[in-house]
Amino acid sequence: MRSVLTRSSRGAFTLIELLVVIAIIAILIGLLLPAVQKVRMAANKARSSNDLKQMVLGVHNFESANGVLPVSSVITVEDPTMSGYVHYQIYPYVERNSAVYRCAADPSSETASTVTSYMQNGNVFTSPALRIVQLTAGTSNLLAFGPIYRNCNGTLVLWEQTLSQGLVPNIGTFPTTVTNPVLYQVPSTSCTTAAFVTPFPIALFAFCDGSVRGLGAAATTTTFMNQIMNPTNAQPVTFPD
Repeated sequence: MRSVLTRSSRGAFTLIELLVVIAIIAILIGLLLPAVQKVRMAANKARSSNDLKQMVLGVHNFESANGVLPVSSVITVEDPTMSGYVHYQIYPYVERNSAVYRCAADPSSETASTVTSYMQNGNVFTSPALRIVQLTAGTSNLLAFGPIYRNCNGTLVLWEQTLSQGLVPNIGTFPTTVTNPVLYQVPSTSCTTAAFVTPFPIALFAFCDGSVRGLGAAATTTTFMNQIMNPTNAQPVTFPD
């Protein structure tokens, strides 16, 4: 008679085996999360760069249609008590899409339709209005928009607001340095009106030719006020690392 060997059945995993499986899953998750974070950061950065390009394209389309650049602010057509900045004026030229005014990685939870993550360079968008040919510094060296959180220490940065609120996104409070990034956190004391704040390791800035350049914390007041924010700057621009 031929004997038949059978394998004993097992009803469940042992505690040791379960602990090993859980440990392996935890390690895999730990390895995966940084990769997911990097992919998300890259995607948000690409979207932010594209939005900045669209804003500058809107400025060029505005100039083509009206013969001049947008001014620092105007009284809105809808409400004579409201002031609209460059964002408001180029709104028809960005397909009436206010989403381009908000950085994808900006952690602020504000949902108002007129908040923005980007501030205009009031030296370019002046009143009376300039033409592109009057920007003698060169459009590739001249800043158009820079980043700031929509909610900076509880103060909303708006592209349309009541006249009594003042020119918040304009040159009066335009930042002149770059802070260290605060990644995926609600802005706190590091968010000031004296400095650009960005959720990216390198802040993204839109120039008047439609290019987008990254500038780090080495960019100082000299870089901004004397060079890339000055439409008549005749000196070579030095971009810090």
